[in-house]
Amino acid sequence: MSHDRALLTCKLRCFDVTKKIFVTPTSNGLLQLFRTAAAGTMSFVLDAWLLYVIAVKIGLHYLIAAPISFAVSFFFNFYLVREFVFPKCKKTFAAELLSYSWITLISLGLTELCMFAFIEYLGVYLILSKFMSAIVVMLWSFAARKYWIYRQ
Repeated sequence: MSHDRALLTCKLRCFDVTKKIFVTPTSNGLLQLFRTAAAGTMSFVLDAWLLYVIAVKIGLHYLIAAPISFAVSFFFNFYLVREFVFPKCKKTFAAELLSYSWITLISLGLTELCMFAFIEYLGVYLILSKFMSAIVVMLWSFAARKYWIYRQ
């Protein structure tokens, strides 16, 4: 009986730690950056998968496919960031979405520029270029969101 109780206690602690890391609102910048990276990773997987399907399987040029996949992942990422990274935004939903959209448009430009440079000048493979671009864009967008939209 004590083994079952110890296992339950361990599971509850793990759940509590997971909840603190991913769900409980925080103003801790490092935890917010971690959550941004987690949300960005999930959004990146969606974005890269869609990019692959649209560019490779359907056959659209990567500079056309990239904004399409980026737009879909934008709404997914907006939801994750709004709910789990910066849930206490003081702006209205519309103002938050508009500000987020401007940052994302700049992020899209950075993505296109990075991918073009990586593919055309450095000969880097499409998905690796997307990954390298995503790192640059994640750092830019986290800083922009934290200081322009979600400043407390």
